[in-house]
This record gives sequence, C-alpha cells and structure tokens, in this order.
Amino acid sequence: NKPDDAWVLIDGLVYNVSKFHKLHPGGSLVLLRAAGTDATADFKMMHRMDILKKPGYKQLIVGRLAIEELDPKEAQKLLKDKVLE
Repeated sequence: NKPDDAWVLIDGLVYNVSKFHKLHPGGSLVLLRAAGTDATADFKMMHRMDILKKPGYKQLIVGRLAIEELDPKEAQKLLKDKVLE
C-alpha cells in the first residue's frame, strides 16, 4: 500500500483510492493509513453509507471481498456484522 497503489475495503467492496486520496476532504493521510485494511468501521464513523452510491465513488470500486477465501472465523464475523446493520 503506497500513495500510487492504495486500496481499502468498505462494507465488503474493494475501493482503489490511489487517485482519490489527494482529493479527500479529510486529507490524504487518513486514506493512506487505512490502505490495505477493512476501513468499514472508520468510514461509518465519519460518513453516511449512501455517499458511496454517488457516481464518483462507484467508479472507485474494483471488486468484492471473496468471503469463501477468508479464515472461517473471520468470514463468520463479517457476515454477522453485516446482518446486525
């Protein structure tokens, strides 16, 4: 995870924020610290989830987390967290 190759996971979707981090209203460092991690909890503390439905953010999506490839305990936790939303 570097400024020119920074990805974050939010709510099961992978976002490439390599270019966006320079435009982030909270500053570049916030996104770069989150790069390579599941940033869902931090994102939800600061933003409404519907902001990700805007076209500018939708184009940052590069994929979806493949839960079946995770450790079973981690996959179960992610699914449980999603159900509780």
